[in-house]
Amino acid sequence: MPPNLAIEAEVVDVRNDDPQNDEAFLVDTNVWLWMTYVNATTGSIATRQAREYSGYFQKCLAKHCKLYFCGLTLAELSHQIESTEREIYTMANGVTLTTKEFRHNFPTERANTISEVQAAWAQVMALGEFVEVTIDQDAISNAGARYAGNPIDGYDLFLHEAMKKANLSRILTDDGDFATVSGLLVFTSNPNVISSAKRQGKLRKR
Repeated sequence: MPPNLAIEAEVVDVRNDDPQNDEAFLVDTNVWLWMTYVNATTGSIATRQAREYSGYFQKCLAKHCKLYFCGLTLAELSHQIESTEREIYTMANGVTLTTKEFRHNFPTERANTISEVQAAWAQVMALGEFVEVTIDQDAISNAGARYAGNPIDGYDLFLHEAMKKANLSRILTDDGDFATVSGLLVFTSNPNVISSAKRQGKLRKR
């Protein structure tokens, strides 16, 4: 069943929106994945998402919007690519492997994974701009304080911290958790987020 989201952010449906000149967005890892990694679109849902976010992404580029990423993006992007490459290999060969086994026991596949990560990251750096996040004691304290009030995971807590430090309020994401954070403008095509936002009076049309 879909999660019951208590929407606190303002939500914009990217399928019915045109970005404005020079807007600034933090682009979540899931969108970067669909934009830069070909094997991310192996299923019908992912293909739909890739099409919808790619279209909006291209509109942003045409309007000279700033599209930001941070160092945490590489960490999650590389993890997701490695997991996908392992799943592709195990399905093609009818075997079961842990991540550690796949990483250490199959040098050819490891080399291919590295190549995919490097190619994806090169595209991120070419298309986006870097925003810094420092995971120091203050950031940890801020994240810990927000954890109780915002149902987002640990990675997203620090992504939110990066947004706050860079004075960014807009995020392009398919992750519904960000819609539960007040003060954000969430640009998404996630059907559950959009329907929840509409019911709760949080869907914004520009």
